[in-house]
Amino acid sequence: MLELLTGGSHVFLFEMFGHKLDPRRRGVTVGGGVFVINPSSGEVISHVMPAIQFSRLAVSGDGRNLYGIDSGQLEWKGPIRLLKLDTERGSIVAQRTLDTDVWFIAAARVPRLLVPRGVLDTSPCPAH
Repeated sequence: MLELLTGGSHVFLFEMFGHKLDPRRRGVTVGGGVFVINPSSGEVISHVMPAIQFSRLAVSGDGRNLYGIDSGQLEWKGPIRLLKLDTERGSIVAQRTLDTDVWFIAAARVPRLLVPRGVLDTSPCPAH
C-alpha cells in the first residue's frame, strides 16, 4: 500500500509496512524508505532511508523533516522506532525506541505553551 504526503515544495511517497497486506508476509524482500519528489516535474529528487520500512509517516509543514514509525520486523516484533529525518541530508536527526506494539503518528501545530516539558513516558492503553 502506497502513501502520498506533501510538505513544503515536495511530495513524499512511501510504501506502508506493518499492516495486513504487508508484502513481507508473502516472503517478498522489498526495500523501504521515502521518495522525495518534485511535484511540478515528477522527478525523484532523492530516496531517503531505503533500508527502513515505515508504517506511518508525518511531514513538517515546511517539508524539511519527516517523522516516521519504523515498523521493525514483520508483525511489529521490533525494534520499533520513532524517527525524525532531515529530508535534505537524508539522515536521522533523532530517534527513540518504542515499546513493541502497533503505533500511529499524526502532525499538528501545537501552541508553545501547551507543549509538554520534562521526561515523558509511554504507557499502554487499557484493554477493553
